[in-house]
Amino acid sequence: MQQITSSVSSNIKDSISNYICRGLQRIEEIGNLTPGFGEFYDRVFYHRLLEAELELAGLQAGDRVLHIGCGPRPMTAFYLARRGLMVTGVERDSGALNRAVLAVEQAGLKDRIKLKQGNGLAGDFSSFKAIWLSLHVDGKDSIIERIIKTASRETTIIYRNPAGFLSFFYPGEKPENFSNIKEYRHTGKILGKKSVLLKV
Repeated sequence: MQQITSSVSSNIKDSISNYICRGLQRIEEIGNLTPGFGEFYDRVFYHRLLEAELELAGLQAGDRVLHIGCGPRPMTAFYLARRGLMVTGVERDSGALNRAVLAVEQAGLKDRIKLKQGNGLAGDFSSFKAIWLSLHVDGKDSIIERIIKTASRETTIIYRNPAGFLSFFYPGEKPENFSNIKEYRHTGKILGKKSVLLKV
């Protein structure tokens, strides 16, 4: 009986998580169509988090970075590119990727942001100074393990864990569960998220 209850609870959480993810994608799509709203949404929900992540990462203008799970509106890529970083964004959903490509063109950031389809489980990580993973990325633990094994030394991994109410819907990854890392640090809790920085 306990196993059935646990399974039902897991299915409910997955359903709610998928519903939230679809809702957020829709909001991001609206942000692409209405630039003023998009900029407001980015500033309210992402800029404080990204500022804290960048402070921990200690990157310099011109550094190459990767963002896995950029979605239809690549807010993280926008923020990083506008601060002088060269960004590659990866998105597994082709529809979301196509909308992200248009958003990058409309933002005038094609020279600083390159987008491609993928899920983070393949590809070469060796040329990136830092690698971001969005909160909604599936199989985050496997992707992080692969990055640790294949990235260059001194690579920084930044991934977003749920905090507060979001912890009910999304699993978090404990940094101490990853081997072969030099150190890890956290940002504070910001709008339901708490980022973790790993140094390879």
